[in-house]
Amino acid sequence: MTVGAVTAADPIDPDNVFISPDGNDTDGDGSNIKPYQTIYKGLETANNNTGTIYLLSGTYNTAGDYGLTVNKSLNIIGSGQDNTIIDAGNHNHIVVIQNWATVNILQITFKNGSGSYGGSILNRGNLTVEDCNFTGNRASNAGGAIMNWYGTLQVTSCTFTDNTANIPNHAYGGAIANTGTSTIIDSTFNSNTAYEGGAVFHYLGNCTINNSNFQGNTADRGGAIYNKEGTLTLNNSTLEFNTANATSTTVDVVAAGAGIYNDNDSTMSIDNCIIQNNSATASGEGVNISAAGGGICNVGNLIINNSLIQNNCATATATSQLNIVSADGGGIYNDKVLLINNSIIQNNTVTANADKDVIANGAGIFSNGDMAINRSEIQSNAIIVTTNAGVGAYGGGIQNGGNLYITDSTLQYNTITATTPGINRIGGGAICNSFAGNTFIDKGNIQYNSVAAIDGNEFAVGGGIYNENVLLITNSTIAFNTVTVTNEGEYAPVGGGVCNFGVIVANFNRIVNNSPGAVHNDAESVPDLQYNWWGSSNPEFSEIITGTSMDYDPWLVMRYTANPTTITQGCNSTLNADFRYDSDGTFHDPALGHLPDGTVVTFTTNLGNVGSKIATALTIDGVATILLRGDEAAGTALTSAALDLETMYLTVPVTPITVNAVTTNTVGMQNTGTPPVGIVLATLMVLSGFFRTRKKE
Repeated sequence: MTVGAVTAADPIDPDNVFISPDGNDTDGDGSNIKPYQTIYKGLETANNNTGTIYLLSGTYNTAGDYGLTVNKSLNIIGSGQDNTIIDAGNHNHIVVIQNWATVNILQITFKNGSGSYGGSILNRGNLTVEDCNFTGNRASNAGGAIMNWYGTLQVTSCTFTDNTANIPNHAYGGAIANTGTSTIIDSTFNSNTAYEGGAVFHYLGNCTINNSNFQGNTADRGGAIYNKEGTLTLNNSTLEFNTANATSTTVDVVAAGAGIYNDNDSTMSIDNCIIQNNSATASGEGVNISAAGGGICNVGNLIINNSLIQNNCATATATSQLNIVSADGGGIYNDKVLLINNSIIQNNTVTANADKDVIANGAGIFSNGDMAINRSEIQSNAIIVTTNAGVGAYGGGIQNGGNLYITDSTLQYNTITATTPGINRIGGGAICNSFAGNTFIDKGNIQYNSVAAIDGNEFAVGGGIYNENVLLITNSTIAFNTVTVTNEGEYAPVGGGVCNFGVIVANFNRIVNNSPGAVHNDAESVPDLQYNWWGSSNPEFSEIITGTSMDYDPWLVMRYTANPTTITQGCNSTLNADFRYDSDGTFHDPALGHLPDGTVVTFTTNLGNVGSKIATALTIDGVATILLRGDEAAGTALTSAALDLETMYLTVPVTPITVNAVTTNTVGMQNTGTPPVGIVLATLMVLSGFFRTRKKE
């Protein structure tokens, strides 16, 4: 036999071992032509560190194909997810990786594995899984498909479907449970189930998830992802149609974080993700039925950047007369530290239905912790409550019971609607700042939010903001917010813009077109409402300010100027609508505060144009500027500048262009450079025809 020649009769190559369901562990030699039959035989034969086991097409379901232990470093490569299937028949786990072995697994389907930890794979080494499918695997404790037990795990381009961790109230990670270091890339998680972490449960270590999709996963807490005392990074991923679902007849029925649950002492960052159509639902006949965080429930440290959180809901439903029902945070529930930047939280809902008292708060965000929101939009979120007893519903956009900082953000079209024959207590269409909350807003846009109470003995207040503690707001717009009731109870509807029971400092804001009224004060303290724009230079404060004493004088006024005041046809004048002065005539340095940037001022002219006959300009540092072009006939341009209820007029004369007349001037002889005698002779010669065209000879 020639050394190195490869024939069917040659000894096996332990670096390349082939397995087939049609092979034979006794007569085979592990070659492609005479493969072994069982994976066990391949693991026994393959070299440590250099060995690769090739699983040829077929279904591997014999006793030698599951309940395996790997304690050497090697590769296991299938013939494609659809072609190579390991089916444990729910008899045992499929493989345990021990002794810090490094194992790479590719292109295999793992099916019907069953174990205490890791229904399909338990990893205590360094495991890479790529282009694999995990379906129908079960773990009684943790990791329905994979349990990474303080090892290193990388999952790339894999699919996890219908995997389960299934001990009631104590099972974690329907697809993956991780206590080590894990990276998940380009993978899909569908319809996995656990008590906590329907798809992924992460504990203590570091976990990074990129470019992955989570759909239809279910848990009591963390329908898709649960992070417990670890660090988790989620990038460029979508979580949708996941559920946190709790049903019981006992005390404390809690469903939380249908998309994500970030636990105490945990750190998580979410960047460029979509979290939508998830639902936290608590129901039953028990006492204290609570749903929290339709999209996200955070009781740790969470940063959200460049993400969309929409169409999520927190719903609590009960029928027993003993029930206390609460639903909080349709989009996000926060109880610790939350930072939101450049994100959209929209169309989330909080719904509570019961025969007993109902509490519903924060359709967009509910927060009892510290929260900062920057360059974001909180819009079209809704609280909807129906009960035969009492209602407490606050914060259609945000319910804050901690420290809240809002910068350069918009809260609009958020609503609270409560229907009850009992006592109706609702407030804060955009924001409710509770008795324990402190809210600071700079460059906010709070508009078109509403509070509506139907039936009952009603207390409905604060279409825009309801404040019970400390509220500081500057450079912001509060506009077109409303409060409506069908039956006036203890209170008539008040504070269309703001209702205050605490301490308010609000300067350099635009507060207009709210109903009923702009601000209502029911606190012993005197709100500082100086230097605001109330819709005109001479507002009717009796119509927009109600309740106890408030300090709103002086207020901002509009000045309207043209420069220059007269122009010639074809020239321009700069028109300025200036809001930097107050009603006492004092000028305010924009660096210290000004009307919100971006306020739309409308300009008109009947002669020339300002872009057309009517155009708008945005305020910058308290001034809106536009050019009047004198590009028509001469005359007097009647111009105007308008904001809200204030319209000011200014005439700008447009004078005709002056055309100089033709005149005869005597040229001084001394300036010609020619002697006077020469000029006389030249003139005589011209007159006598001396210069004539010479004829041809």
